[in-house]
Amino acid sequence: MGDRIALLTTGLVGLNLAAPGAGAILTIFIAGLAIGAAGIVWISLLVRKALLLIAIVFAPVAMAGSSWDHTRTWVSKWASFVIALIISKVVLVVIFLLATAQVSAPIDSDIQSVSEPIPQPSRANSTRPTKPLSRQWLPAAPCPWGEHVLVPLRS
Repeated sequence: MGDRIALLTTGLVGLNLAAPGAGAILTIFIAGLAIGAAGIVWISLLVRKALLLIAIVFAPVAMAGSSWDHTRTWVSKWASFVIALIISKVVLVVIFLLATAQVSAPIDSDIQSVSEPIPQPSRANSTRPTKPLSRQWLPAAPCPWGEHVLVPLRS
């Protein structure tokens, strides 16, 4: 991706030298596309949230329908709809987190910067006890109140 951004930048600089103003128009067009795409994603997330709230409001109707043979499938249809909405929002969040991690990664030509954009924690800052008891211990993330919690590993 870094090569493509560098190619786009050099192309825009070359276009600006050949035809002044054309690079600015192209940059404005690309920025407009990016803003439009962000707006579409934002609206789709709002619609999904509204649909999820509406589905939760209709939960008692779906549950009440489970008592009659003709409406027994309402509960399964309602549950599959709600689960699909929740999973789709989680997938979008994961995609955005991965995209943010990739964009914030340094642009290098080696494959390690693409595959591991998040730096690995060093072992020097480990909160492992010096003498573990009968189990191995894994330091967990710091708690919100600032203390570290040690989690036992199962062998």
